[in-house]
Amino acid sequence: MFSNQDWYKNEKFVKEAISGIDWGIVKKEILEESRSQNWDDQEKILEEWAKNHKVDPKFVHRRKPAEVAYDVLAYFNNRNQRILEKDWDWTSVQSSGGGFVGMGGFGSVGLRVCRDTRGLRSSGLGVCPAR
Repeated sequence: MFSNQDWYKNEKFVKEAISGIDWGIVKKEILEESRSQNWDDQEKILEEWAKNHKVDPKFVHRRKPAEVAYDVLAYFNNRNQRILEKDWDWTSVQSSGGGFVGMGGFGSVGLRVCRDTRGLRSSGLGVCPAR
């Protein structure tokens, strides 16, 4: 289910389990207004999105890579539909090299994992709000 990549196999975010089990509400597509925005600008967009949806901004956040993977793969397993097929969700976790981890491009080769500097802007890279 993951594409053939190995850069992240020794990363801390892969080796550490998610602490606690919880549920959340997640938008399955990236916010349109978060496209072509850098990581910091996306943080402001998340805060504004929360206010517009009458949610306390402290409860709206980016997911961890394991959460994105679980959501994408569970959706595919249960609905046989791919989410984040052409887009990427930029997570809250930094790789050992300092880039923030993104997950997406979930095509026939599997779910892909990337890392990018917080200044990057890309039309397919955004954020899926979780609360």
